[in-house]
Amino acid sequence: MINGADAQAVVQNISPISALAIGALAFGLASLALTRKAAKISRIPIAAALIGGGWVFFAVGLLIGPIGIDLLKLDLLTELRPLLQIGLAWIGLLVGLQAKRSIMAQIPGSLWKWIAVDCLASVIVGVFITGIVLLWIAPQASYGALCLPCVLIGCATIGWTAELRSLRGLDARSPLLATLTQAGAGLAVILAITIHGIVSLYVTTIEGGIITPNFGQGSIGLISTMFVAGVCAMTMRLLLQQESWNDGRIIVSLIGTLALIAGVSTVLDGSPMFGACVLGVMIANMRSGAMRRLERVITGSETAIASILFLLAGAIVDPIAAWWPWIIAAIVLTFRVVFKVPLARVYSGNTWLERGSNNIHFATIRQAPIAIALAIASLLELNNSAQRVMLLVLAIVGVLSNIIPLLWRRQS
Repeated sequence: MINGADAQAVVQNISPISALAIGALAFGLASLALTRKAAKISRIPIAAALIGGGWVFFAVGLLIGPIGIDLLKLDLLTELRPLLQIGLAWIGLLVGLQAKRSIMAQIPGSLWKWIAVDCLASVIVGVFITGIVLLWIAPQASYGALCLPCVLIGCATIGWTAELRSLRGLDARSPLLATLTQAGAGLAVILAITIHGIVSLYVTTIEGGIITPNFGQGSIGLISTMFVAGVCAMTMRLLLQQESWNDGRIIVSLIGTLALIAGVSTVLDGSPMFGACVLGVMIANMRSGAMRRLERVITGSETAIASILFLLAGAIVDPIAAWWPWIIAAIVLTFRVVFKVPLARVYSGNTWLERGSNNIHFATIRQAPIAIALAIASLLELNNSAQRVMLLVLAIVGVLSNIIPLLWRRQS
């Protein structure tokens, strides 16, 4: 019979093995996502929706999570935090690179208004419904404790996914449609990361897990984040002007830069995605051929990084742990269907001058994949049950919001 000391030793030995196993699985699946075979499969509508949204990797994560073999323990998540912070910074950089002046200049005024209304309504509704449900479930909870979960759902509700291949009758190859869709969805995601990042900087967790606003520290953190991002952008531009720099050296310098930004964000109690997003905006708008090389290296890794985060999310959540997260998810889904589709029809007007343009409205039902990254960032910032449940909520919304447009269009 194994005594208590032996059992503890076994658990300690399993922890690093679990980390290696999860890492190998994540990078293996991420590599498969970049193959030509995966690209061919993604042309199938339902496969495009599930693979493009990251939900195939999320399903694999469920198999190694609490409802499967339970390979990932919560203390292991803490040990993996530095690597995850760099991964989140990479995602933030990818988002920031979309904010090119050339793309933003093509956005019609109606689309700016559309995104503004979507952002405002999403934050208000997300914060309100999450706060009401959490107060109903835990009436003794302080308003500070509700801050991050409510803001997370609000920010995650902003925008939609830019994936179009799974919408039947829509010419996803159209340059105009692709540009406008990328600009609209990209702008919404930038706003979501910005709001979430600023709130993270302006709230502080003190002893006992109590969350309190701190405007002085938040202002210093915001200025520091902008300054560090600016210095990193200028430094990378100078380094990349050397012709001897190949893709390998670019990746090494990039990882070092993102590690610096992630470290600064951790010290400031902020989100690494926000600082990296600011860096991405600066890089995207620098007139330099060297920076274009950097962009190509970064964007080529988008599928792989997203796959790793979705796999991790699936390994963390427990869909059958409680029933009330499904209530929040149902309300958010209802909001996406009832509000976002009519809003798209009102503001698109004659903007979508393409074949099958009516179908574009159904793309707005889908939750943007960045929602999972925002949830993991919040979980790393404050690892408690509330943040884990919010990750479950966003996972539920993400999966179902990808399925609804497919079923809707098939019946219509």
